[in-house]
Amino acid sequence: MVEASQQEHRVDNMRTEITTTQSNFTALAPAKAVELASARLPEMVAKTQSFGRSNSQTTTSLMSLTMLTGQAPHRQVRQVLAEISKRQSALAEAQVSYVELFEKEPDPDCSEHLHEAKQRLKSFQLQQMENHISGAVKDIAVLIAAYDNLVTTHGMENWTEEDFERHENKFHVRRGFELLYRNLVELGRGKEASIEYLQQFGVHIQIALREITGYIAATDESITNGARPTAADLEDFLDQMALKYEHCAVEVTQRMFGVESITKPEFMSLPKTEA
Repeated sequence: MVEASQQEHRVDNMRTEITTTQSNFTALAPAKAVELASARLPEMVAKTQSFGRSNSQTTTSLMSLTMLTGQAPHRQVRQVLAEISKRQSALAEAQVSYVELFEKEPDPDCSEHLHEAKQRLKSFQLQQMENHISGAVKDIAVLIAAYDNLVTTHGMENWTEEDFERHENKFHVRRGFELLYRNLVELGRGKEASIEYLQQFGVHIQIALREITGYIAATDESITNGARPTAADLEDFLDQMALKYEHCAVEVTQRMFGVESITKPEFMSLPKTEA
């Protein structure tokens, strides 16, 4: 234990050192530069720990959790769990790599100078790994907080896989309208993928086009008259479309399979429990 503690202390001391194994190496940089770097490097190392995660908390919450899902609560919950799983895997791998590097024995045949240089490299690599491990843990904490906020806000504390499946039709109809809206704003026409998407869930394309072009025209008029709607206005419109045309997906299921729902609770890992 004492030897391990001494090794950790030596590694910590090496992390912020500028000096090299031979004093004349400092001539490679101006003395003032060496002095400033040596004095300020510990501070910079400490600040770097703020960016050990892949994204900021804001980016994770407002971008990673809505990418490909939009503002659909059940899909966002699923995305949170997927992001947590991804970071948990990265954390497990990073911990193994850290211990392997920490316990790696030095080459007994190398010179003293080379040994010291390799130890400096090792200390820097350990520091980088610690930043990544810390970032993964912080990411997981942020995602768990986002999960708690989502389920509390939408009353989903006891959600089940059956609940998730029941909201899938609404999600896909809403997403189809969202993509078609983007097509019309960007290109002035619907793209084949968006058109096919909506049709797969039973929405008549001409009806969808009329709904969206009507919303675009009404929004343009509102802006012309001085209003400044935010994205919340669009989200409300998409929510309305999901509710209004959710039944179209049920009609498709009836037409193709002769039933209103193709989901099977008995095949689910998290079925709905009876009250």
